[in-house]
Amino acid sequence: MNKNEFEQHLIEAKKKYGTSFKGLNFNACDWFPDLCRIGDHKPVFDDDGDLFSNYGPLRGHHWRGQDCDDTNNSIFPGRHDLDIANDNNCNGIYGVNPATNIPYEKEWCDGTG
Repeated sequence: MNKNEFEQHLIEAKKKYGTSFKGLNFNACDWFPDLCRIGDHKPVFDDDGDLFSNYGPLRGHHWRGQDCDDTNNSIFPGRHDLDIANDNNCNGIYGVNPATNIPYEKEWCDGTG
């Protein structure tokens, strides 16, 4: 339910049940901002602002992918990066094979889509 739908629901409830907030400027989104963000399909909890979360129950990582470092906005699922020393795309693969000197990401994942 987005902000406009929620506000419309409040108006209809006031009419139906006779509830009055005369003299009170009530905006539910001022009190419950996360409730009003539900309609924008962004994670409710996203500490680094990269649109990925490591918290699953409330529109988190189940369909976007889990953020393996929610303190760094340059690390998120599906990121394409040539940095072989860090796991920047959250797939658990990083480093270089010492025998071939080829990054594990390239060695194990090239051509897999």
